[in-house]
Amino acid sequence: MIVGIPVYDGVDILDVTGPYEMFSWADLDVQLFAQEPGLVTCRGGLSVHVTTAFENAPVFDVLWVPGGDPDALARLMGDPERVYLEFLLKQSINARYVASVCEGALLLAAAGLLDGY
Repeated sequence: MIVGIPVYDGVDILDVTGPYEMFSWADLDVQLFAQEPGLVTCRGGLSVHVTTAFENAPVFDVLWVPGGDPDALARLMGDPERVYLEFLLKQSINARYVASVCEGALLLAAAGLLDGY
């Protein structure tokens, strides 16, 4: 089972690392993805290295959407190209589970994935 966590500059590190560790303990395949591979600077300044871009992501069984800094969220939700939001939509189609942590729900809502809930 693949748990995909799409990260972005300004993401809350605890929303990524806590679930990452717990899913790993359950022997799930947990992977981080970003719009572009490389260093992603989390809220507070700690960086994580992400090796896979959105365009190369496999189909997720679980889509886990972390929260983040309000300015980062506004940037993603206000992106006229909707890169992050479109990635959420694409991955949600075949995911068995779609979940968020804290403000990650705002990203799901902006993508339209909470309509009717």
